[in-house]
Amino acid sequence: MIGTGLGDLAKGFSFSLQTRVEYGMGISKKIADEILRCHGTRVLVVTDPGVSEAGLVSPLAGLLKKRGIPFVIFDRVEENPRAKTVDHVAGIAVEQGVDTIVAVGGGSSLDAAKGVAAVASHGGTISDYEGFGRLPPPVIPLIAIPTTAGTGSEVTNRAVITDGAKKRKITVGKPNLAPSVALVDPELTFTLPPAITASTGIDALTHAIEAYTVLCSNPLSDALALHAIELISGYLGQAVERGHDPEARSAMMLGSLLAGISFGNASVAAVHSMAEVLGGIFDVPHGVANAIFLPYVMGFNLPAAQDRLARIGWTMGAGGTDSSPAPEAARQAVFRVYGLVKELGIPSLRKTGVSWNDLDHLAAVTYQTAKTPYNARDMEEADFLELFRKAFKEEEPV
Repeated sequence: MIGTGLGDLAKGFSFSLQTRVEYGMGISKKIADEILRCHGTRVLVVTDPGVSEAGLVSPLAGLLKKRGIPFVIFDRVEENPRAKTVDHVAGIAVEQGVDTIVAVGGGSSLDAAKGVAAVASHGGTISDYEGFGRLPPPVIPLIAIPTTAGTGSEVTNRAVITDGAKKRKITVGKPNLAPSVALVDPELTFTLPPAITASTGIDALTHAIEAYTVLCSNPLSDALALHAIELISGYLGQAVERGHDPEARSAMMLGSLLAGISFGNASVAAVHSMAEVLGGIFDVPHGVANAIFLPYVMGFNLPAAQDRLARIGWTMGAGGTDSSPAPEAARQAVFRVYGLVKELGIPSLRKTGVSWNDLDHLAAVTYQTAKTPYNARDMEEADFLELFRKAFKEEEPV
């Protein structure tokens, strides 16, 4: 049976989803209809070189041409989108008289497009809107078309942008920053390389696990997170091995979507705090950074989140049935994630360019900037340092 640590079911909560979701194979082909629904007359398409070279943008551009919708394409978004790029592209949007933005790609393109929409709508720089609630309405309508099963950015109201000058990531968040509509098309992930499938898949798993174990979760976010964990843990390996498998790709895309909605209404915690610092300083891809730290934070949280980690273990099939002892199921959840990261070949911390001498600085910056008020267990700077060191040495998480 489920333990008694799953929260007060009588406690009130709020839940919202500002984005209309359209999901299904080939749904991205409705892009012209959605632009016209937004009363769009001139469009900016924001994407990255990999997506463009994979041939995912050209068919969508062809659909816009066929319907007589003018557009301009920016396809140079970086792995971790830079503030200067966002500000530059916002200038293009204003100069071109853009009234609708279409984001095509992974989290980098989607987050960059959100930032462009903010700056193009209200001027200044993206850094002016750092934090939550500083962006006034209205914002240029944004249509999100994810091409990875990872970030869930197509349904969240926040964007993470790298401030290159300060070597740190900033978060901009406001309900009106959420995309107007998300066209979630598993077909667009068929050509995703195995390594990116793996890292973005663990990114989505991180969202679901953190959303389920944070102190501010709620019954709706819990339900979404658990279903996301079931789908992602069950199909990620299959999607990596057989990229054109419709069932695996659909399960991953749906799992990523559910995880995005879940953490958008709950939160993320210590894994993301560590990952964003690593990404901001060493430019490590976000999914890789999350994968490195996820099992170690889960292990650290064991004493405070045993019941929830046990439920994750049962959901992943790593802790037997729900009649198995919770302590063992919780430990098995940690080791299942640890093993999955290893199986998928995610680079270790020492292979990202980090040295042992960097760890003290990483821990200090993480502690100073950490957004972990809802982490299942309180963390001090020494705790972050311990986890950075364990990850560097590739020790077992518990």
